[in-house]
Amino acid sequence: MLAPGGTLTAIEVDYNTIWASPSSQALKALFVTVARTMDAAARSDAGSRLPEWLVEAGFTSVDPGEIRLAYAGEGLTRQVPYVAAVVESTLPTLAQTPGASAPQLKAGFAELRALPITPNAALGWVVHKAQALR
Repeated sequence: MLAPGGTLTAIEVDYNTIWASPSSQALKALFVTVARTMDAAARSDAGSRLPEWLVEAGFTSVDPGEIRLAYAGEGLTRQVPYVAAVVESTLPTLAQTPGASAPQLKAGFAELRALPITPNAALGWVVHKAQALR
């Protein structure tokens, strides 16, 4: 329940925008499989659809709030364990995604975990932090 004049904030990652540098075929396959798996379970692009859905639900003054996140150096060192824990918990499901290769996913996961010790490495994605008034 949201009172008239209340503000709603909805936050969602756009799983189609995850990237790493340096990149590799294994990392790309890992990120593409994450997005495909999200599509199969729900929507990997829910963040980019938030403004449309909020307007359809009767909200006004919708701010899509697209935020491009990029982590390097100490920020990367702090962020990778969180991202790796999330991805690791889904590896069995990811491996069952049509077209996925379990060995390639494991290689991509290993490269993801190694990003903090990889020279000039970075990791990022787009987050949508949409706000709207009721």
